[in-house]
Amino acid sequence: MSLLAGQGIGIFNNRHYVITAPNVTAKLNISKGTHQVVWMALEQWSRQPVSGTLFSRLVRPEGITLDDWFAPVGGVAALAAQAQDWFMQWGMDLHFATNDRQARNESSYRPDGIPISWEIAPTDVLNFVRELWRVLEPGDQSSFDEIDRFILRLTLEKQYAGVSGEAASSGNPRFVNHVNNVVQAQNLAGSAVPRWRDFLLRHSVPVDPPLFVNSTVKPSGAASDPFAVLSRAALLLRLATGSAQDLLSQAGFNAASLTFWSDSIGASRGLWNPATPPDRLSDLWADIKDTLSDIDDLEISNPTAYSTMHSLRYGPAAQLHMLSSHERVGLWGLCPN
Repeated sequence: MSLLAGQGIGIFNNRHYVITAPNVTAKLNISKGTHQVVWMALEQWSRQPVSGTLFSRLVRPEGITLDDWFAPVGGVAALAAQAQDWFMQWGMDLHFATNDRQARNESSYRPDGIPISWEIAPTDVLNFVRELWRVLEPGDQSSFDEIDRFILRLTLEKQYAGVSGEAASSGNPRFVNHVNNVVQAQNLAGSAVPRWRDFLLRHSVPVDPPLFVNSTVKPSGAASDPFAVLSRAALLLRLATGSAQDLLSQAGFNAASLTFWSDSIGASRGLWNPATPPDRLSDLWADIKDTLSDIDDLEISNPTAYSTMHSLRYGPAAQLHMLSSHERVGLWGLCPN
């Protein structure tokens, strides 16, 4: 809904509107509910060139827009199909939520315990949360630099395979040349060129984060479902947050002009003491970094520290509670400084 609102499409229960011109709105002639209309609108909007333009502007690995990254191989035009695929993949739960009545009935009218298919291993829970936070780390050039660099790599591979019909791998000399052209065109600092080349060719960090792998898994009622749904939600939220921040920026708002809101959120959610707000909202990452390090150290000294749901819930609570504070991601994403 936020992503669509940024494009002038308002979804309000069973009354929906679109901005058609400055200070002009039109009511959509449709009365379906929120899930159905959001999916229909997202599907239709993602087919429009504007979705590719927005996608290419929001994703900024190394502080460089996807539009600039792809300039040597077609720019925005080369990204349109990829953007639609991403939006449809990350939004698929809207489609399934609309059509899968059996799943809704199971969760609503069968409150007799937890089905075996819904049980999740505590180690899987911790690993998922830990890896999710690691890809949410903000960078100096972008609030979502870690996520964005993997989006760039996957999008580049899909674009090459789609155009050439060949495997996008380091064993393909033509793909290697493709990557070299893209990297060389960015005018990166000398040390950044081999770093990006090795990353895009999977010489370094060869495996994609679980977030991206999980996001491709369709709902099946299996234990993988929560991780798949949350992964798609996180990726959609990355784009929705970027879209909202882009809109605020175009309207002339910066982090300082939004402190009336961010200070209220941070204090009310317990992210900081009201008397000592952080100098920069990206400094909120330090708490998460320390927590992840503490958990890693604890697992080394005590491998069974989080081996049961009981220990996950009632163990070293301070560390785990910190990992439930995702509001901080929205703050540093909407109010970069």
